[in-house]
Amino acid sequence: MLFRMIFFITFDIWFGAISIISAYLLRFNFDIPQIWFNNLPEIFITITILKIGTLAYFRSYHLIWKLVSLHDIINIIKAHIVAYTIFILLILLKVEYLL
Repeated sequence: MLFRMIFFITFDIWFGAISIISAYLLRFNFDIPQIWFNNLPEIFITITILKIGTLAYFRSYHLIWKLVSLHDIINIIKAHIVAYTIFILLILLKVEYLL
């Protein structure tokens, strides 16, 4: 059970890194401006912590993937919605603080 949790957390970290870098590359036509590139580690760490925390809260790391139900998939979607909502709120608070 512990090995499976570590595997999925590691997978989430790697997949998250690949996703964020790919999104930045696509957004900026494979030429990321330095000012955006400087914020990448902070954004990656924040999103990763939020996603792992919410997935753990919704007990998504305790699933047996052969037996996943619609309820489990809905919980995974809820976890991502909560994580990204918190992330957006943090970004908005940071922007308000800087203005």
